[in-house]
Amino acid sequence: TQSTWGPKVLDIAMDHLASIVAEFVPRWTRLVAKLETLEVTGVAGGGLVKTTLRGAGKLVDVSIQPPAFEGQQDPKALSQLLKLSHANAFEKLENERNKIVAEEMPEIASVRQWVGRMKFL
Repeated sequence: TQSTWGPKVLDIAMDHLASIVAEFVPRWTRLVAKLETLEVTGVAGGGLVKTTLRGAGKLVDVSIQPPAFEGQQDPKALSQLLKLSHANAFEKLENERNKIVAEEMPEIASVRQWVGRMKFL
């Protein structure tokens, strides 16, 4: 018996694979560029403390309004505001990343959602 996977079938399969890759690479490049330049700002204390994150979560700015210092005897209070602001920014960043991935490459977004629902021991 002769295999149905002769050279012609393999050539067709490779051509198909090449076309898929040719479509995927520019989309992936666009996605990565958007994610790298994404910037969000988190706030805490009614806007007294702001932190700005970019890309994968790089901290690029911290803004503390003077009223955040007034009457503060406990430095832990300001520390807590910074942590809350950062957590708010990180949550926004994750939400925006997920939105961009879903828009640019929905096939990846669906896999990410599926993996996110898995529970690991």
